[in-house]
Amino acid sequence: MRRLRLLALGPIALLFQLASVDSRVLAQAPANPSASYAIDLAIPGVQAEMNLTDDQKRKVSQSVAAYRELRDPLEKEIRDMMESPEGQKIPIQERQKRMREISSRTAELRRTTGSELDRILTPEQKTRLRGIALQLAGPSAFRRPDVQESLGMNPDQIAQVEVILRENLGTPEMQKLSQSVMGRVQPDAPPDTRETRTRTRNAVKRYDQMHAQATEQILRILTKRQRQTFERMLGPAIDKNKVLFGTIASRSLKDDGDPRLRGEWTIVTTRHRGAIVPAASPIKLIVVDDAMRTEMSGKLISRIDVVADATKDPNEIDLVFQTGPTKGKPRLGIYRIEGDELTYCYGAPEGPRRMNFESPAGTDAYVVTAKRVSRP
Repeated sequence: MRRLRLLALGPIALLFQLASVDSRVLAQAPANPSASYAIDLAIPGVQAEMNLTDDQKRKVSQSVAAYRELRDPLEKEIRDMMESPEGQKIPIQERQKRMREISSRTAELRRTTGSELDRILTPEQKTRLRGIALQLAGPSAFRRPDVQESLGMNPDQIAQVEVILRENLGTPEMQKLSQSVMGRVQPDAPPDTRETRTRTRNAVKRYDQMHAQATEQILRILTKRQRQTFERMLGPAIDKNKVLFGTIASRSLKDDGDPRLRGEWTIVTTRHRGAIVPAASPIKLIVVDDAMRTEMSGKLISRIDVVADATKDPNEIDLVFQTGPTKGKPRLGIYRIEGDELTYCYGAPEGPRRMNFESPAGTDAYVVTAKRVSRP
C-alpha cells in the first residue's frame, strides 16, 4: 500500500490528462499496449529513464511526430464538439456518431504506432515504459483499458473509478491548479522569483492533497491481489518532476535552495583539466535567488540557473548555463561553504555528477573557489 501511494506524489501528472480529450471516448484498447504510451515515450526524461540509444530516440521521434500529426486534429474536433458553443448546437445523436468514428480512427492510429514502437524497443524497455507511463498518469492510470484488463477489474469497479476521477480530478479547482503549475514550466514563462515559487508550491501542495485522495479511494475498491499486481506493473519509482521537466524547469516545485549562496562573491581560482585558468581581471560571482551570474570589469560573462540542495552530503548543485556553447545543458556537481569561502565543482554538460573537489587532467571538471564580498 505504501508503494502504491507513490501515485499520489506526482504534482504534474494531471496536466497530461487534461491535455487529452475525454479518455472514455478515445480509450479503446489498442492491439498492442505500447501504443497507449506513445506520447509518454516522446518525453526526453522518459527516454533517459529507459536508456534509449540515439538511434532509438530518432526513430521514436519520427513515429510519435507522425502519430501526433494525425491524432491532434481528431482530438480538436472532439473538444470543439464537447466545449464550443457551435459544437453544442450539433444534435446529440450526430455528435455521438462522429465521436464513435473518431474513436475508431484514433484506435487504428494507436495500433499502427504501437506496432512501430514494438520494432524499436526491447522487451525490457517496453515493460519499463509501461511502468513509467502509469506513474505519470497517477490515479488516472486506472482508466486505461489495458490496466483494467490486467487487473481483472469488474464493471462495478470501473464505474466507481470514473466517479472518483470525476469528483476529484474533474473539478474547476483542479483544472486551475494544474494550469497554475503548467504556466511556470513553459519556455516563455516569466522569470522565477521567490513569490512565484511560493505560489507554485502552494498550488502543488493542494493538488497533491486532491491527488492523494483520489488514489486512496481507488485503492480501497481494489482487491489485495489487484493492488499487488498493479504495484508490480509500476516498476521502480521515478522522480516525476525531473522526468517531465528536467532539473531546472522543475525548480519552481522545489524549496528556495540554499540561502547561504546568495550575495556577491569574488572568484579566487578556477581549475580546469588540472590547471589554473588565468583571469585578466577579478571576476564577480553574484547569486540572486536561484540564479547566478559572473561579471568582469562590469561586463556580463555568464548567466547560470542553479538548483542547490544543502540536505545532501556532500551538498549538491546543478548548474545550467544560459549563455555560451553549453547553454541549456545541466552540469552537475557539489559545493561547500566554510565561513566566507565557497567552493564548487561541476562536470561535463549532461554528464555524471562530480563527487569530489578535483579537476584532473583529461576531464571536463571545473573547481571554483570564491570569497564572499557581501550578503543580500
